[in-house]
Amino acid sequence: MPSANSVAVATRIYIRGVVQGVGFRPFIYRIAHEFDVSGWVCNNESGVAIHAEGLVESVRAFTDAVQAGAPPASQIASLKTTKVDVEGFDRFEIRESDYANRPIARISPDLPVCDDCLAEFLNPSDRRSDYPYITCTNCGPRYSIILDLPYDRLATTMREWPLCPACAKEYADPTDRRFHAQPVACPACGPCFQLEAGGETEVVGNRAIERAADLLRDGKILAIKGIGGYHLACDARNAAAVQGLRERKVRKEKPFALMVRDLNVARRIAMLDAASESLLEDQARPIVLLDAREILPHVAPDNQELGLMLPYTPLHHSLFA
Repeated sequence: MPSANSVAVATRIYIRGVVQGVGFRPFIYRIAHEFDVSGWVCNNESGVAIHAEGLVESVRAFTDAVQAGAPPASQIASLKTTKVDVEGFDRFEIRESDYANRPIARISPDLPVCDDCLAEFLNPSDRRSDYPYITCTNCGPRYSIILDLPYDRLATTMREWPLCPACAKEYADPTDRRFHAQPVACPACGPCFQLEAGGETEVVGNRAIERAADLLRDGKILAIKGIGGYHLACDARNAAAVQGLRERKVRKEKPFALMVRDLNVARRIAMLDAASESLLEDQARPIVLLDAREILPHVAPDNQELGLMLPYTPLHHSLFA
């Protein structure tokens, strides 16, 4: 008589939360292969549905791994498992989205550039080197580009830019971190960027970054389009530039936030501990209020604290470089 562990079983898993557009299906695909589980995964109106079948221990280990190793950008609100009949699948696959009812799935917030994309961005030999719209399933815009649900490329602002063959190959490969990354693009097929002054386009492409950096050094004020909107920027050590920004914003005394290049710069101008460093690097890239080492009276008048934040888009990293 076969042992209980050698008998094939099947389970259906329903997951709600932020599990669409964050690399969840490729993650499920990879661990299914790791634990020798067959079946399928797909998006549905409320989140993600999974059919997993295999030996008892394999399915149990797979289910545990779903919760323990979920992608960093995901948030599991609930996970429900139901025993179902074994259907005899011989492999695991990613199926097309299945929407029987009106979608109610939660959408990921916009995410800062991840370490993998930043490494490619800074690599001169990479095809996305210096491309400010570099992204993958772990980072980049989400909420800001959505036009409708379900969260598919044709329902986002990226529908205006068809994928080139290289990007399309990555987009369709379940083992690639850009699998179904809806904002995926490259210099050959994605949006470009430019610097405008006085209502006219002054310069386009990488030269626009260089020109923007020159303007900041010269004490000018820029409106920089990031993720989810614009922010106004000037050289924080240029008192005249900061005062000009105050006058334009009619912001007489309220402190301004400072974007710093990295943690090393943050440590030089403010008091940091492990907790504050962790906050600065959080995916929300919040403004963190810290005791100042360097007093910048024009930035934070009559204040012994500074509000610091780290770069969250490739464009910011280009400007600092």
